[in-house]
Amino acid sequence: MAHKHAELMKQYAEDAANHDRPWELWQYKERGYYIWEDYDDDIRPSWSDTTEYRRRPKTIRIGKYDVPEPVRTPLPNGAIYYVPNVFVDYTFCDMYTWYNDRPDVNMLNNGLVHLDKESASIHAKAIISLTKFGE
Repeated sequence: MAHKHAELMKQYAEDAANHDRPWELWQYKERGYYIWEDYDDDIRPSWSDTTEYRRRPKTIRIGKYDVPEPVRTPLPNGAIYYVPNVFVDYTFCDMYTWYNDRPDVNMLNNGLVHLDKESASIHAKAIISLTKFGE
């Protein structure tokens, strides 16, 4: 049986072959936590069973925020996705199910579709930051 993180280790090795600081392309999340953390010069992947790993998502810049890049291609029918919501100040996002209908396609074409709540919330906060009073 292969190591739990074997596929990710392989991707990391590819990054190491092309970058002198591959850890800067990766993030981790400890079991029980909800926030992905960036690696730095003092912390590198340990491939622990209690940690999740991923390549750092590509981002777009909105004001002072680096927002995870929205989805650019249609999702499979029945997939759950999230969009920024500037009116809900506790989640800053709404959840939808993809049916490839007009609202889904409009949100996709407008660059609003994210696969996780955290990304959609960051997107909403970035939009608000552009017009908020007193900032």
